[in-house]
Amino acid sequence: MRKQQLLLITTFTTVLLTGTVGLLSDRLVRQHKYISYQQEVMHRLSGELEGERLLNKELQREIRLLEDSIALLQQQKAELARQLDRTRTRMQRLKQELDLMHAKIAALEAEIGKLSQARDQYQARIEQMEIEKRQLLDSLAMLQRQQEETVQTERDQVTQSKEKKEEAARLERIRQVVLRTAVQWDEVLLSKKADGGALSHIRPGTDTWRYTKVRFALGHPDPELLFGQTFVLQIVDADTGKPMPYLEVNPSFPDSPNNTTGIRFTFSNNPVELTFRNDMQKESRNYELQLFLEEGGRLYRLVHGVRPLVRDGKVISH
Repeated sequence: MRKQQLLLITTFTTVLLTGTVGLLSDRLVRQHKYISYQQEVMHRLSGELEGERLLNKELQREIRLLEDSIALLQQQKAELARQLDRTRTRMQRLKQELDLMHAKIAALEAEIGKLSQARDQYQARIEQMEIEKRQLLDSLAMLQRQQEETVQTERDQVTQSKEKKEEAARLERIRQVVLRTAVQWDEVLLSKKADGGALSHIRPGTDTWRYTKVRFALGHPDPELLFGQTFVLQIVDADTGKPMPYLEVNPSFPDSPNNTTGIRFTFSNNPVELTFRNDMQKESRNYELQLFLEEGGRLYRLVHGVRPLVRDGKVISH
């Protein structure tokens, strides 16, 4: 009887230990899966952080180029101002010489008038004074030509100074718009149809995503800098770095506005509502919105004008 009791106790203990080991094994498996998932999330976030760092470096490089251009223009403007001062000083000196020449000529003409009454007696002196008069007239003509050239030089320098000043102001306005324009994304909706429902995922190799409706507002400490400016909204493939064409590229019509890489608009008031259409298959898993200022045929990306649109195939809704 005692042996049977011991056998039952031993069997029960074995079963209990087996169950406990099984529970611990299942818990370890779940913890291992959770740790693997967290490691994948950290890896993806590290990639996104590195992309943001590269983007910031590129933006800083563009800003430094703008600031260098402004500094060079300021130096050129100062040099033109110094040249203009020297030219005006020379003009004043030439004017004084011209006035003196006119006075001498007037005196000689008065003397010639008096001496002509006694031509026979003073013929030699009259001829000598005529020679001096011709020499003075030649000098006067040369000084007048120099004065005209100096006046034209002054006009050219004033024009150059004005152009440099306007160019410096234009680049400073670009820098202010690029650096300080705030973009508030109020609504971003991806759909297959113009009036279709919002998509939550984008699968590579499909064309279910055709329409992108965007509503946003622009702000700046000096709002006058924004009004009348031309902006371009692009959807950029973050995997390739290439902008997605508005509609689709048609090689038969290379000059068609449908071949543009973004939507252009002239800012007049808020909010701005745009619809971007592209019927091509989407081959990547990551896309983002990028807003540019268009000036002089160049695009300048706004520092605060980038918004993630699709990450790993998932539509970013916030």
